[in-house]
Amino acid sequence: MLEHIDYVPVLGEFHRVLKPGGSLTIEVPHFTSKDAYNDPTHTRLFGVNTFRYFVAEHPRCYYFDFHFSRIAMVHISFDKRPGYFYNYALEPIVNAGARTRNFYEGSPLRVFPAANIVTILIK
Repeated sequence: MLEHIDYVPVLGEFHRVLKPGGSLTIEVPHFTSKDAYNDPTHTRLFGVNTFRYFVAEHPRCYYFDFHFSRIAMVHISFDKRPGYFYNYALEPIVNAGARTRNFYEGSPLRVFPAANIVTILIK
């Protein structure tokens, strides 16, 4: 639902109610996903580094008055319906690490659109 709303206050509320060490799992459409654009109610787009801004170590964490302590996991998922056979090979390659996820987003590999981003934030 975060793609439908101004999500910063919602993340702040999640942060407030989480116990220290608690985790928040977020799944949103990746900005290359056809679903990110097809739904007219989507108001936000997300990349692999979107939620890093909410972590204390980020150089621009001063944007917000709350901070998660770390990101436990980031994963880009790909559509795996019949006909999208190449996504079975592409997903583990893209998710080999932060560098490969960033390379995917900044390279012509985006011609193979992702589906979602899953991020786990730790308070």
